[in-house]
Amino acid sequence: MSRRVPTKGQSYADVNPGRFIAVQEDVLGYKRLIEDRWSELEVIFDQIDNVWSVIEHCRDGRERLVFNTKVLGEATLKRIAKAEDNVNFDVEIDEHNERLKEEQASRFKDQMGDFAQRFKFALEQDGYYDHEDVYGSRKSGVRNGRDVLRNRA
Repeated sequence: MSRRVPTKGQSYADVNPGRFIAVQEDVLGYKRLIEDRWSELEVIFDQIDNVWSVIEHCRDGRERLVFNTKVLGEATLKRIAKAEDNVNFDVEIDEHNERLKEEQASRFKDQMGDFAQRFKFALEQDGYYDHEDVYGSRKSGVRNGRDVLRNRA
């Protein structure tokens, strides 16, 4: 059974009835420690997946899943603290994505080799590289390159 995501004004417990248990003072006080230290976080237990879910109460009125963990403990506290220290993760993600795009473009260029350059040159020599010619002139009503090729032959 998949976990349903709450909309604004709803909680994870509301949209997933019977799935979560709100725990009070057990699990060695880690739940309370987390909720006291980070007031925007709530820790609930998912009975179906048997994991602890750390939920964030966001400023926009929505609740978002931060992460799941099998065991509440020091590792959980360190994980939250590390996430809190790394507030500019979106910048890192954007930089990583840009590097990936550049690597993909480079790999594509390497895979195509000089074929793309030779193909472009051949199209230019035959007069088919003009975008109006390839995709069809809007004035003539031609819609695709095949019509242009047929008419030129």
